[in-house]
Amino acid sequence: MKPILRTLLMAAPALALATAASAGGLKPGLYSLNGGLQEICLVAGGTWYSPTYAGWNGEWQILNNETHIFGNYAYGQYFGYANDSIVVKGHGGSWTDWFDDFSYSYTYDPIGFSLISKSCADTSGRHSDPSKTAAQRAQ
Repeated sequence: MKPILRTLLMAAPALALATAASAGGLKPGLYSLNGGLQEICLVAGGTWYSPTYAGWNGEWQILNNETHIFGNYAYGQYFGYANDSIVVKGHGGSWTDWFDDFSYSYTYDPIGFSLISKSCADTSGRHSDPSKTAAQRAQ
């Protein structure tokens, strides 16, 4: 078998998997949760932040055509963090929120999940983008 053909045949399964992974699940952009209860910005590269709740951020990934979003936020100066796990398939999913000490836990199921914008650039009036320095945000 010719080396070029062999290379193409070996690369085909990886290319098919990459195409399938990108076909399902959410894309980067600004999303509304539960009809505007909160908003999150999914950033290319697998991170996210909330323009409507300061300090709420984390990571996201696509697994089996579902988007898995996980992260946390501080819930008091002396209490620690609250955690979130959101699973989205299509335009809905489930959202679980809990405190580190398990004194609180709540699951929103089902939740609505809708695209507001393909860009998070329009979030500047809502909350500061954590990827920018304080000096950049002040400008």
